[in-house]
Amino acid sequence: MTSRLTLQFVSQDKAPSYPVMLLVSAKDSNPILDAAGKALDQTFNGAISRAMTEASFKADPGEDVVIRGREGSVILVGIGANDAIGVESENLGGHIMAAMAKSK
Repeated sequence: MTSRLTLQFVSQDKAPSYPVMLLVSAKDSNPILDAAGKALDQTFNGAISRAMTEASFKADPGEDVVIRGREGSVILVGIGANDAIGVESENLGGHIMAAMAKSK
């Protein structure tokens, strides 16, 4: 018997009740939030941008920062200048799992 996967995308106008993982790229050692990251930062009242600055987060591959606040938890994981492939992706997966463990 085949099961069906149903996905639903909704706008995020309030902070989620679960930890959110955000992959962050970098250019010239400066983290860059994509459109979703900017929207989430706005939902979290700028806490993501402030945390990146205070932690000197450069979004290097595998670098992570866990943000906990009233609004919820966000795990920032750096992916460097571009999306990693091959072995680098496997290493990134390990960093993501370690960061998620820290968020508990």
